[in-house]
Amino acid sequence: MTRAASAGSDRGGLPGALPVAVLLAALFGAACGPGGSAEGRALLDARCGGCHGVDLPLSVRKDAEGWRRTLWAMRQRGAALTDEEAEILLRYLTEVRGP
Repeated sequence: MTRAASAGSDRGGLPGALPVAVLLAALFGAACGPGGSAEGRALLDARCGGCHGVDLPLSVRKDAEGWRRTLWAMRQRGAALTDEEAEILLRYLTEVRGP
């Protein structure tokens, strides 16, 4: 195993994947559906898609308070989200999957 591969496996995943995904999305204008930010979509893929598919949150509609409660519940269950990332996801989900 290479040094880089072993370093990533020691941390239990790919923590460096998020900055790369955000950078690529910003540089290449990644499609993120109607509206929404590329950064929000990258966070959804990186932070939510590891436990369940992103089709789950993208299949329902909630207002901002509903998404706030959902994000709080996911953090209680172990979702590794900073406060800033939670706010970005809140804005993204409210914009693309609001009422």
